[in-house]
Amino acid sequence: MENASTESRSVFGKITREVIDAITETSLRKSAERNDPIKTLYHYTKQDGLLGILEDRSVWATHHLALNDRMEFRHGTEIFLKVLENHNAEDPIWGCMWNVATLEPALEAENVNLFVASFSAVGDRLSQWRGYGDFSLGFEREKMMFSEDFRLVPCVYDSKLQEEYLEMLAQKIHDGIKVGEPPVTGAPSNKTSDETTVRPYLWLLHQVALLFKDTGFSEEREWRIISQVPWMNDHPRIRFRRGNSGPVPYTRVTLGSTQVAPGERNLPLAQVILGPSCSSATEKFLKILLAQKDLPRVEVRKSAIPFRG
Repeated sequence: MENASTESRSVFGKITREVIDAITETSLRKSAERNDPIKTLYHYTKQDGLLGILEDRSVWATHHLALNDRMEFRHGTEIFLKVLENHNAEDPIWGCMWNVATLEPALEAENVNLFVASFSAVGDRLSQWRGYGDFSLGFEREKMMFSEDFRLVPCVYDSKLQEEYLEMLAQKIHDGIKVGEPPVTGAPSNKTSDETTVRPYLWLLHQVALLFKDTGFSEEREWRIISQVPWMNDHPRIRFRRGNSGPVPYTRVTLGSTQVAPGERNLPLAQVILGPSCSSATEKFLKILLAQKDLPRVEVRKSAIPFRG
């Protein structure tokens, strides 16, 4: 997991890791200070998702532009522009960063493909049942392992922290451009020298902005699996599923190690909570299914929230 690919060893990958590491470390430290360590992360899903995860030992990560709330990304970009306003526009690098960021609102026109899968530190929340399905799959956070292309990161709801992290990102982008290091091998460029220099670095904004949410959603306590670097359109791992208005890109992200000791699970699933509308028969059938998938020790229980039909 720690062996980085060529892309993630680039300046792009280095900046990504430094900012994301800071976000993760701060979140875990604050959780420990509250005596509320994040041991289990829950993925709410419907029946098809449950069956697919148990069969493939993976979750589907969806293209970032197909997320339920498109305003999440705009929220992060608006803070980034606020950060840029605080820097000296006479510095050609800061000026260039501002020009590129403002010429394309939310940078949605960029040739960027990032993929996201969502989890929550809360396994039995009514708003999540209403929005995402009847099954909450609880995974042991420290045993969740991914390929080098993906990271597991907590979302940030505190506006002050969001600004601090984007200041860190902006400064690292500025410094990377200043020393002339290429952000990523093969990064697409555009016609003007300014765009050619700055545009690939602003890919990083896409990734970090996906972790910032309005404080009004803080009860979700969301964590996300996100791709570490953007994929090109011809990446072989991009697949498509049916969407509401057309095909939606996604990719599969393996959740466990492919090499496990005898008697150990290769899927770090610890618990399944059944939503309020599930029957007692569903609980029994699920236990049979888990035994069939060599997961007989996974805890199964009903939601504590009363069902109101």
